[in-house]
Amino acid sequence: MPPETLHSTSGESPSVDEVIERCTAGFHAIVDMQEDLLKAVLNAGRSRSETPSSSGDTERALRGAIVEAVEILDQTRKAFKSKQLEQLRSRLLRILEV
Repeated sequence: MPPETLHSTSGESPSVDEVIERCTAGFHAIVDMQEDLLKAVLNAGRSRSETPSSSGDTERALRGAIVEAVEILDQTRKAFKSKQLEQLRSRLLRILEV
């Protein structure tokens, strides 16, 4: 966190709660963005009308996106200890097994 964000507008040091809130807000935004991205990828595959010739390409692209999402979730597992992210990771792995 940049030093200038550790002071309030009145020049006083913020409380511990304020510092924690500021630090975790960025993490929450990243997790929300990843969730939105995953939903968009998965919904795009469901909403497209697929022709037989594009069905395999679409499935490969979706599987690739899911594999990438699982890899990112694995890489960030220690940074973001979240039951929701672990559950999402498990659901994505089950989709890949089908």
